[in-house]
Amino acid sequence: MLQAPTPSKQKISAKVMDVRVSTVGSFAIEIGGKAVVINHEASRKVIAMLILSSNHTCSRDSIAATIWPDTARAKSLASLRQAALQIKKVFQAICGEHSPFKADVQSLALVGCDIKLDIDELIGAIEIGAGLDQYQRIANNLSGNFLQELLPTSDLFSEWIASRQASYLEVLKRTLRASLESGNQQIPKLQYAEFLSKLDSGDELACRTKMELYNRDGEKGKALRCYSELWKYLEEEYDVEPSNATRELAVAIKVYEPGLGNVVIREGTADSDGWSNPKYVADDLVTESLGSDVVPRIAVVPFVGRGVSEEHGFIGEVLADDIVNVLSRCQTISVISRQSASVFSGLTDKKKTVDMLRVQYLITGSYRMHSDNIVLDIEFSCAESNAVVWTEKFTGTFDEFLKGEHGFVEDALKAMGIGVMGTELKKISSQRLAKLNDYTLLTSAIALMHRLTKDSFRKSKMLFESLIIRSPGASLPYAYLSMWYVLRVNQGWSDNPEQDGERAFNLSSNALDIDPFMSLAHTLHGIVNTNLKKDLELGEICYTTALHYNPNDSLGWLLRGTLYAFQGKGEQAIAETRKAMSISPFDPHRYFYLSLAGTAAMCGNNYEEAISLSQRSLMLNSEHASTLRTLSISLWRAGKHLESRERASALLRLQPGFTVSGWLRNTPFVADLAADLGSTLREAGIPD
Repeated sequence: MLQAPTPSKQKISAKVMDVRVSTVGSFAIEIGGKAVVINHEASRKVIAMLILSSNHTCSRDSIAATIWPDTARAKSLASLRQAALQIKKVFQAICGEHSPFKADVQSLALVGCDIKLDIDELIGAIEIGAGLDQYQRIANNLSGNFLQELLPTSDLFSEWIASRQASYLEVLKRTLRASLESGNQQIPKLQYAEFLSKLDSGDELACRTKMELYNRDGEKGKALRCYSELWKYLEEEYDVEPSNATRELAVAIKVYEPGLGNVVIREGTADSDGWSNPKYVADDLVTESLGSDVVPRIAVVPFVGRGVSEEHGFIGEVLADDIVNVLSRCQTISVISRQSASVFSGLTDKKKTVDMLRVQYLITGSYRMHSDNIVLDIEFSCAESNAVVWTEKFTGTFDEFLKGEHGFVEDALKAMGIGVMGTELKKISSQRLAKLNDYTLLTSAIALMHRLTKDSFRKSKMLFESLIIRSPGASLPYAYLSMWYVLRVNQGWSDNPEQDGERAFNLSSNALDIDPFMSLAHTLHGIVNTNLKKDLELGEICYTTALHYNPNDSLGWLLRGTLYAFQGKGEQAIAETRKAMSISPFDPHRYFYLSLAGTAAMCGNNYEEAISLSQRSLMLNSEHASTLRTLSISLWRAGKHLESRERASALLRLQPGFTVSGWLRNTPFVADLAADLGSTLREAGIPD
């Protein structure tokens, strides 16, 4: 039953027809500051429809069909007449003849009044940048308590309420976004962003604003928690990931340390929705160039799982760890720690990643589960050109992965080594030397040296010498140039082996003077003492020192194993060269490892293995004289005399002046073993 308040003696004037409506929480109406009390349920629904409809007017048929959809039209219209009558009495009791409620045979309306909704006031406050403290009741209840007092009711009326609520929410969200993007520093941005997140948990602008502000105030944990919650929501609700702009900000916050710089917004572009897409970086990470490092820097970003369950979510991190562990053993590249690179996981803007990490190469990828198989897609990119050097797909079972028997890492790193060499060699042939980075010179020089063609070999020396002039404080160029002289003598290309030996010794000594703790310098000093000075005792000390500083120095294990072969210690030689090959399965100069492993197998009387290793080495580099000598000897001792003579002939074509006596004068093999091997070379057809 409708209960109207006792009318006051003085009616409200038409000039002060101010109607205020509360839609959130309690549904209430005031006219001129006086409460309009409507207890009749149907009447309350009718007045709500008038208040929230366009021009505050509704046809009788639309109201009846919405509130009483399951009732015959005649009966629903009769119910509407009763509800309208109750409304009329209440409004007349307060407003008299100036009542805003009007009815005719076709429609109902509210006219001649200024209707202000609580939600409209909230939107207006945001438009002028006001604080929301006095609107907290509305803000806290808007999403779930809009006109709730009028429910439950018919499904159609519930849908009508939901549509009006959605419409207001959309306007409110647009207003909040516009305020956050306005650049007005006076508005309470954190308060607005928190409100926007409450209305839409997946709004990235709100998330980024909170992340920026929390991080600015030193609350890095809160900033990253916002990011984590957003990622989880988007993934669970929509199966998507945050945009590049949001991920860039998260990365900048993660790598930022107090005192180094601030997270700032760089210029941006507009995304498909028209919203600003700012670029976030840390000041300290963009002010410096990549520099002129002697070795290239590589980052391995943990691989992103696509649609994988929680139990398989660790695979990307483990695979990245495996690759980093193997790469870290190589002294001709610098590997960014996995912890540093992990913050970039999922960031699709590769340029931003390489800029912030200051790397020249980037390994990224994703994986998915197909039945019990892991399908891994890997990309290896060059930062300078922003080009993909190679991309591969690998597949293996989950059981193989758990046992560490997958071939992902080995196959990927073989391709990576080749990709680095190929990319840097292209620069050598297409650009002026003065414009090339130091790491390009070093990588290319090493690659050209190991081709073992005379033109490439001469060019590699020029690059090493140029690098020494440009970077006199770097030890690697000195160390590798010393190795160049060793190979020159071993290939039979030296006019004065003794003089080249002295040059090699001085260069490796210079490398040690610059960096006495660099294992590679000790290793290459060892090869000079072993191969050219024939001081096997000092050579062994150098190799052992190198392995003391770096137990994962594969070249140190390889060359110490070869030294044991020179001494006739076959079992030790085989064990250490095998270890070297297991440590560096991806080395782009694999022929060298295979060749010296073949020498070790030969000295251990394992001729079939020596033949196999040497043949595989020649498939990668047919110009290596040492490999041909080892293969010819091993074939003869395995009883394959015809093949042995063919390889000896190939050796003589490569080194026309090669003789057994000349080899005996220069070989580091101990005397008895050298004489025995020399005898086999004579039998194979090498002249004395």
